Amino acid sequence: MSLFFSFKQARIALERRRFLKNAETAVQQQAMWSNFAHEMTAEFRGLCAEEQELEKLHDLRNKVKVEREHWDDLVSSSSQNSHLVSKATRLWESTLSRKNASTVQSGDHTSSHLEDKEQIDGSYIKYISISIPQISMSIHK
Repeated sequence: MSLFFSFKQARIALERRRFLKNAETAVQQQAMWSNFAHEMTAEFRGLCAEEQELEKLHDLRNKVKVEREHWDDLVSSSSQNSHLVSKATRLWESTLSRKNASTVQSGDHTSSHLEDKEQIDGSYIKYISISIPQISMSIHK
């Protein structure tokens, strides 16, 4: 019986060693998976932070693009305004040159020209009175 008892103790000791070895392996695997999970979590957080940073840069880029388009629109409208100003200037100079030409042509008949000023072509005056306010309104926009 003592042989049976020592055989049983040896078998229990062997099972105990196997159990402890398996437990140690399980603890090591658990630590490995835990470290792996921590690394993946840290990498995920880093990627999320990078994504947020990229979104901020993208939003900033879009904002700059919209502002640039706005400025481009302003520049093009200011070039249109300068075109209207030059057109108004040419119209004004044309009007002045016609007035000066009619004064020079009349020469000594300036008094008769002043008496006949009511007979100026009405369509021309109407054109000037309509064109100039439109141009000045577009300049003040």
